[in-house]
Amino acid sequence: MRSEELFVITIEGDEAAAVGAVEDFYNPICRKLNVTPLNPPSPRQSFPQLMDKEKKFLFLSTHTPLPALPEVLPGSTTKCVGRSGRRLC
Repeated sequence: MRSEELFVITIEGDEAAAVGAVEDFYNPICRKLNVTPLNPPSPRQSFPQLMDKEKKFLFLSTHTPLPALPEVLPGSTTKCVGRSGRRLC
């Protein structure tokens, strides 16, 4: 197994047969490496719920606007026509 090569350990056949989920594999590897397994993360319900107003604020506070298109910049040498074909300048 790749994990045996990566961690330089040996997984016995009975240990490999008992693996049904990631946790079943994680705990034996931690034991073989003599490290304490980390606690599982909190259930999803314990995370804070964001309201739409907060989501919009977070988006706007972290959003970096794109530069203006050359068609709408003053003094631009390109045509002043928008994507819809309407004149912008």
